[in-house]
Amino acid sequence: MKFHFHFIYFLFLIFLLSNCQNKEKDTFYTTLKDKQEIGIRLIKKKSKKHKHNFVIQTFLKKDTSIILDEWKLPYDIYNFDVADADNDGQDDIWVGVIKETRFDKHMKKRLFLFKIIEGKIRPLWLGSRLSKPLVNFLPAYLIDSLDKTNKKCIIKTIEQEKNGTFLVANYRWKRFGVEFINYEIRETDSLTASKLLIGKP
Repeated sequence: MKFHFHFIYFLFLIFLLSNCQNKEKDTFYTTLKDKQEIGIRLIKKKSKKHKHNFVIQTFLKKDTSIILDEWKLPYDIYNFDVADADNDGQDDIWVGVIKETRFDKHMKKRLFLFKIIEGKIRPLWLGSRLSKPLVNFLPAYLIDSLDKTNKKCIIKTIEQEKNGTFLVANYRWKRFGVEFINYEIRETDSLTASKLLIGKP
């Protein structure tokens, strides 16, 4: 009974995260290195060819009708966020997609990262998988205890263990991909993992 409650609560938290990030938080604003203010949004377009047809758009904040760039994603989307993944001072686009890959024909959750270069959307990392099957992710920050203004963006994930339990892991960007930092917890229940992901004690 306890496991059943945890699983239901876990599904509720995942739904809450997805609902918040795909519907209420489908638009973000950031400032480029040239000080231009732009918006980033995820929209869904009708398509006869694809069941799922999402598009990332960048646009001018002062005139939202001016589209700077588009990137098509013919996949189901479970998460969408914006944060400085590679810590270069410029926000990046984080997209959770559900798709198969060349070497894995199963439909699974993946993480895509895109850079924004002068308003244009360019791939940074189209990850096939992390250490374990991905459940969800959020941007998080490591803060220097001696300098609170010095913070580094990391990728915090929930992943599923082989035995059906869950883990929470941290990754950081390094050169051409993500590098594992540590596990916060392993072989835990879904409720604990979900709370750790969103920073809830």
